[in-house]
Parts: sequence; structure tokens; C-alpha cells
Amino acid sequence: MKNLKFIILKKLYSLYLNTLSYVSPRKSAEKALTLFKTPHNKILKPHHIEHLNKAKIREYNTGQYKIPLYRWPGAGKKILLIHGWESNAYRWKPFITKFNESGYDCFAIDAPAHGQSSGKTCTPPDYAMAINAVIEEFDMHIILAHSFGGYSTIYYLSHYTSGKHLEHIILKAPTGNLKNFTQRFFELLELNQRVRDSYISLFEKKYGQPITYYDAERMVQAIDLPCLLIHDENDDVLPVEDSAHIAPSWKECEFIRTSGRGHRMNKSETINQINRFLQDLSVRL
Repeated sequence: MKNLKFIILKKLYSLYLNTLSYVSPRKSAEKALTLFKTPHNKILKPHHIEHLNKAKIREYNTGQYKIPLYRWPGAGKKILLIHGWESNAYRWKPFITKFNESGYDCFAIDAPAHGQSSGKTCTPPDYAMAINAVIEEFDMHIILAHSFGGYSTIYYLSHYTSGKHLEHIILKAPTGNLKNFTQRFFELLELNQRVRDSYISLFEKKYGQPITYYDAERMVQAIDLPCLLIHDENDDVLPVEDSAHIAPSWKECEFIRTSGRGHRMNKSETINQINRFLQDLSVRL
């Protein structure tokens, strides 16, 4: 039933945007851009809310969004956990359990327009602003981020200077090439060339740079922090090639290809792998 609803909605959006492009290409592009940055969130279950509210320590007001900050305290180094698209801070629960056992002090936020945060749309600059708000207050040592959160972390690191105490970055399956990701969005909705051309023109005018400026492999060249980059060859959401292009552009990057873990990589194999890496890292630092 969910697949049927998705197919119907996709066809309706495609018909609407393509038809509108013959009347107003710009209006069609504006609608497509809004759709692109609008998450369709899963409704938090009562036990999710209870778990998160017990850990909530404060709320940031970035001017556009209200962002909750959660904390599961530990005596060790501070880790900031950054979730992906259409997810929320609860997704980190099994990681936090393991990290707390190892003594780490764990923090997490809900991205703008995700989880218990306010708002209807979210972009990497929006998410980076929220990340910056946390790091300005707390001296984080490590960021662990997934997918869209990984890309937003790269954006944060290349545009902000608040992370003076950061020692290491760990990214799981980050978005890499924004232009290619945008093309996949076009193909998913079967958008005609009028919409596509108007979309790129609108995007570049709105954000003041060519779309290629926002490719992760370009942004990471300005980052001096070491990174552990993990991406699965069976990822059906973001291709492993994204990370394969990021890794050589990052000054100090360890790139690990996995197999059979998919996009989410939230099972014990990945959790234990990252926990071991953190423990080894603590010995080295």
C-alpha cells in the first residue's frame, strides 16, 4: 500500500510540475525546490518521545528553528551525533548505549523540520547552523554523522570555525556530489528539461554559487581534521562512489568500504566497529 501511495504521489507531482513549467518555468522550479528540501517525517512513537525527553537538556532558537539538544552523559570525550534525512535523534539509541558503556559523553540534536524540531523545510546550511549552535556552547571532540547529516557536517566544517576542540570526524554514507543527487531527484519525478534548467538557475541565484560549489569533494579540501569515512557497497540510497570521490580530496581520511550493511548501517557490526575505532583513537590522542 505504501508503495502504491508513493507511485501515485510521484505521478501527481510529476504531472503538476511539468505542466506548470509551460505556464511559468520559474514557479515550477520554486515548487520543485521546496519539495526537494521538505522532509516527510516519520511520526515519533510515544516511547521515542519519552526516551528523548528524558535526555533533553535545552532548546536552541536559531531564529528560524527551535532545535532540541539531548544528552546522555559520560565522563569521557564528548561526541555529537548528527542523523540523516527524514530521521531523528532516536536513531542513535543503540550507538549511545554502546558509547556510554565505553564512557563517552553523548549529545544529539534533531535536524530542523525533523523529530521534535520546528520548521517544515531543511537545508544543509540550516542544519549546519544548528550544529554550530551546539558546538559554540559545548566543546565537542568528535562528530559522528550519517547521510544528509554527514553532508551537513561537511558544510559546517567548511563554513564555521567554532570547532576548535574537535579531534576527529566519523561519517557514515554521506551525500557527496550535490549535482548528481539533484539529477537523481529530477529522474525520480521524471521532470522535463524546462523544470530542470529553471531549477538549477533558481538554485544558483538563491545560493549565490554554481551547484558544483557545494560538492562535498570540493568542500572537504578546506578541512584539516582527520576523518573516518564508512560507506557500504550495497547502499541503494547514496552510491559508494560519493565517498570514493570524497576520500582522496580530504587531507587526512581513512576510507572503509563495507559490504552487506546497506545505507543505514545501524546494526551491531557497525556500532562495534566505530566503538573500537573510538577506543583506539583515545589511545592515540
